[in-house]
Amino acid sequence: LWEVWSIFLFLRFDALAILSPSSANTVAAAVGENIGKVQNVPHIIDRKTLENWASLGLKLLEEMAPSSASNELRLRRFGETLNHRKEVAKIPHPVFSDAERGTFIVLMQGGNYDEQDRKGWDTSLQAFARFYNTYKNSSTRIHLYIHSMESFLIQQDSNRGKPPPAVLAPKGVNLFSRLHNLGVPRSAYTIDIYQHEPEVVAAFKRRA
Repeated sequence: LWEVWSIFLFLRFDALAILSPSSANTVAAAVGENIGKVQNVPHIIDRKTLENWASLGLKLLEEMAPSSASNELRLRRFGETLNHRKEVAKIPHPVFSDAERGTFIVLMQGGNYDEQDRKGWDTSLQAFARFYNTYKNSSTRIHLYIHSMESFLIQQDSNRGKPPPAVLAPKGVNLFSRLHNLGVPRSAYTIDIYQHEPEVVAAFKRRA
């Protein structure tokens, strides 16, 4: 029944852009004759660009907080920031300073906007808690850096970048509560919900 319903929905479109080559072939075989075009849109990763972004991002993160680094980059690009302030706070996050280069960083990135936890935050946090408890007494410091976009922040994309109303409650997983209940100390993790520029996001990956 679901396959029949899916085909009916597909037929309402003039063209389909499918992310997976195998899925594109399946859809084309099912409804290709009735739709103008079914095409795969490839995922292309330019490693050189990502490396350049990461290098610039890390350089800024050594001088200022991640949100300030993104604000600085956004000012360069657009002349304004998401919080509509042009001040840049020169307060770097400790894990990006030279003194903390020996810290083992566990990075989690993804949207936190689904009440059913489609991204699997709960499972990931449980895995980190087990990892942390196994090595917390070792000589290497362990820190979890979470970069997640909350549901109310994602709404900015459909509101011309304007901040969401304060009364708009998040729909995702309560990450603070989950980590607290798992016994992970507050000093062992950072939860960053800012909408960062690509250079800062790439820097997070390089640092981890």
